[in-house]
Amino acid sequence: MPNIYFPDVPEYQPLIQVLSLAKDVQCEKGRGYVAFKSKNDICIQREDTGLFEAVWFGALVGGFEGKIVRFDDKELRIE
Repeated sequence: MPNIYFPDVPEYQPLIQVLSLAKDVQCEKGRGYVAFKSKNDICIQREDTGLFEAVWFGALVGGFEGKIVRFDDKELRIE
């Protein structure tokens, strides 16, 4: 079961908003972080977030559990 954590700060709100709308993804907030958990892959398209590469490539600073399948300038996918 993949999990991904984001600091609950303005820079990461686009990622948080996109994942909040994803099907089969549960969201928990607390202690300054937002956690997303899923039984399926967690996948985010950078285009959907509108983030510049500098913030996009820092998306995993909050941590994650699972295996990175793809993390490039277009997509982040954790299984």
